[in-house]
Amino acid sequence: MHVTRVGSLPNALDAAIVPPMKKLHGAVALLVASCTGFLVACGSTSTSGAGTSVVVDAGSAADAAPTITTTSWYANGKPFVDRYCRSCHGGAGPGTGDFTSYENVSALAQPILAAVTSGRMPPGASDPKCRDYANSDRRFVSDADRESFAKWVAEGTPKGEPKGEAEVPPIDETIASPDLVVKAAAAYAPTFSNPNEPGNEYRCFAIKPGLTGNKFITSMGPVLDKKSMIHHIVAYRIAEPNLPAAGKNFPAEGWSCIDMVNAGINPSNPFQGDGMIVAWAPGTGAFKFPEGTGLSLKSTDAVVLQIHYFQSGKEPAGTKDHTGFAFKFADSVQTPLLIAPVGKTNFRIPAGDASYSYSGSFGPLPVSLKIYGTMPHMHVLGTGYELSVTNGSNPSTCVAKSDHYEFGNQVTYFFKEPVQVPAGAKVDFRCTWDNSAANPNQFNSPPVDVSYGERTDQEMCYAFTILAL
Repeated sequence: MHVTRVGSLPNALDAAIVPPMKKLHGAVALLVASCTGFLVACGSTSTSGAGTSVVVDAGSAADAAPTITTTSWYANGKPFVDRYCRSCHGGAGPGTGDFTSYENVSALAQPILAAVTSGRMPPGASDPKCRDYANSDRRFVSDADRESFAKWVAEGTPKGEPKGEAEVPPIDETIASPDLVVKAAAAYAPTFSNPNEPGNEYRCFAIKPGLTGNKFITSMGPVLDKKSMIHHIVAYRIAEPNLPAAGKNFPAEGWSCIDMVNAGINPSNPFQGDGMIVAWAPGTGAFKFPEGTGLSLKSTDAVVLQIHYFQSGKEPAGTKDHTGFAFKFADSVQTPLLIAPVGKTNFRIPAGDASYSYSGSFGPLPVSLKIYGTMPHMHVLGTGYELSVTNGSNPSTCVAKSDHYEFGNQVTYFFKEPVQVPAGAKVDFRCTWDNSAANPNQFNSPPVDVSYGERTDQEMCYAFTILAL
């Protein structure tokens, strides 16, 4: 998840939001990507995608020949997969197959069309009818684009020749020419040797950024090495004197850190001074904060990377990973941002329940807020979420909502217009899970009750919300 935060919450807001989260981990954080492209604040706003080339015979209106439509990979196939599929199915993405070539897409055209027609692809995302956000047009296929792609498939996926069709630009997955890249001093090979956390390992690495002055992070993105065995990465800022004993000397091999305490963060007060600045989870890519906003990083801060490794079976034992984050900075911003984790930990999902929902709320809030974005986060049993704001007897304001959550498509939604939240309002949230035997992501056979936890086979219910006071 991507999430980031800057500055300190006022005491009243801190009391309203932080205490219920005694064990906030960073299995997520801002931010943000997705199997159809990671969400960035400056994404495409075009709503048209694949098109057709039309050739009309010149002549009088009386003897004009019928319109001939030329269907091709360049006019119908490539624009479609570039817009809706490429960020996930681009060779290095989390999806199966490389959809950057005509040969691959042509061979898979029928199953691609079937997945799109059934609504299974692109992966589930927040409904823009709840609140519109950057790049929403790349997460929901338009009728015209679907029909254009279907026509190409029906006509036998002709390749044709390029005729100057407009390119669909990719969504940024990393940061070009970053000001800083933060990585561990050396690559690390997880051992998965803790019998209490089978198949999981949580490793922290402390790094000195070496900034010459205080900065604001304006854009950031993951620098991923062995992505297939990473459940999440979280970057914390920690004043150097507050580093845990295990990280004081910045050991290259890092240290074990399943929760915020071991990472060096005070879980009872994680946003006063030290705190999360960014995170990655499957589906997340690079993103940019809205113009004039940013997240604080001081020259006296150390950065701690918490990397949650898990045995996916895709990498051989002893595989080394050297993953980190890239940042761009500004010396100052008009609006400092922070992040508040909306969610709780006292839920229990009954074994066998295919649609169990848990709801809660925070508030009334003591101050007014402006919400710029949010990243809903659950683990693999999650199926749906809703984040909203209520203010007295006024109708509820929808912030983010989906009944098709997917762990591999965790997006940070930057809204096209920030949500104004007045003092006295409440922030409400709902998470829904499928803990039945029929869930293909089910870890347990037969299913067992599942509660809050850090591991992949446990669950969470958060909306990491980016806001300004």
